[in-house]
Amino acid sequence: MGQDNIKIVKVYASIIMTFKCSYCSVPLKIKSETPPKNNFSFICPKCKNRIIVKLNKRQFYRKDVSIPITYSFFSIDNPSDRRAKKGMMIDISRDGLCFMPNTFTIGKVGDILTMFFSLPPKNKLLTVKGKIVRINKNGSVKISVHFLDLKEYQNQIIGFFLLP
Repeated sequence: MGQDNIKIVKVYASIIMTFKCSYCSVPLKIKSETPPKNNFSFICPKCKNRIIVKLNKRQFYRKDVSIPITYSFFSIDNPSDRRAKKGMMIDISRDGLCFMPNTFTIGKVGDILTMFFSLPPKNKLLTVKGKIVRINKNGSVKISVHFLDLKEYQNQIIGFFLLP
């Protein structure tokens, strides 16, 4: 019953939480009168394995994506500028994004970036400033960026994209 190697799932706290068992992939639903305040464990009714349920405590919903991004450590106006680098956005929320760079030039925490990307369905090119808040170098490099001074239309486009 795999108790020595307990797997983890991450959910947003709510009165109804749905996720799949990380062992057997059976869909699970947990209901409670109030959202939980702390992580908890749960035993899958099908495979009887224990799952650790970690609560996502982020302020905003984060959506997993695979969207090309162009970025620069310089203040540039055009993604075709020769100083621009390429990468792949892997998630986005109302206040930031995370991407994997295609180059070894990754900068450092605190650096300001100019980023260019398009979000479905309109695919209008957005130019956004951001500050690097975390660089994860475990395995592939992932750079987490907090948006700076979003304009109202940028906020609307990102918000619309994040709608369920």
